[in-house]
Amino acid sequence: MISAIKEGIHVVAIDDAPHNRGDSTTEVVFIYCKSTFIESVTRTTITVDGTDSTNKLLEELESNQDRFTLIVLHGVTVGGLNIVDIRTISERLKKPLLAVTENAPSQNSINSAIDHLDDSGLRIELVEKAGPLYSFTSKHGFTPIFYHAVGISEKIAKQFFTKFCVRSRLPEQLLLAHKIASAWK
Repeated sequence: MISAIKEGIHVVAIDDAPHNRGDSTTEVVFIYCKSTFIESVTRTTITVDGTDSTNKLLEELESNQDRFTLIVLHGVTVGGLNIVDIRTISERLKKPLLAVTENAPSQNSINSAIDHLDDSGLRIELVEKAGPLYSFTSKHGFTPIFYHAVGISEKIAKQFFTKFCVRSRLPEQLLLAHKIASAWK
């Protein structure tokens, strides 16, 4: 458990690359940072609307555990509706995880989107397993970000956001991951 956010914290920020309708796979990008400075970039491939995201993220993160103390993921879904089991990742790696999004997800819209996919019950269970959704409003506007927190207290999560929401509502590491992933395709 992290007891305070220090200046040189090692963070891995994760985001998926854009994909087009009909794509069977997409890339997920991992940005390893010390504070706000990029130390390295890696990637993996996942199935669009699949169920392999948790295992694929774990494979990448397990092989780089010494490079980060905090995981920051852009939401609980990657590659469309490929839902990440954030609790399993945090617990297996014994590292705290924040899943951050700019918009409050609607449980009804998520459930209706998932309904037509295979394993819809498992996907809904993974969304619910993510736990409560918290909000944080940075100095960059009145619109909050929303996040799930696993293995990290709400107080420490807010410390992280206060320190690292430098140029936008998103923490700098996640903003970098988003920009790099967006440019991937």
